[in-house]
Amino acid sequence: MKIAAVIDNEGNVLPLPDGQEIIIYDIEGKTQKKYHNPGFDLETNRRSATTDFMAQNGVNIVCTVPATFCPVSRDKAKEYSLKFIRLQKGAKFQEVLLNIDKYLSLSTDDIPDDELFKRVKL
Repeated sequence: MKIAAVIDNEGNVLPLPDGQEIIIYDIEGKTQKKYHNPGFDLETNRRSATTDFMAQNGVNIVCTVPATFCPVSRDKAKEYSLKFIRLQKGAKFQEVLLNIDKYLSLSTDDIPDDELFKRVKL
């Protein structure tokens, strides 16, 4: 089983397009690897590109903070059968790993609409 998050230099979990790095932790192998976030450099479809990358790399669970997913990327994640660990803004990925059993028990199949990113129309 693999858990992923988009993180900043301090290891804080960020919304999908906001960080340059994706960290993927393999629970069975107890290994982690960092990747460049393909959604970070894009102008459009940033969240979807990051979601695709995670699914293509065998991720099962994504750590989320509010505004991590938009409605389109959330639906795509659900199509990939990804689960979510919902966290508060400012949460650290290492904290999840230190308490992995607790966080796995809190994983969910969906994210409420009020936690999704919503594009502001001008």
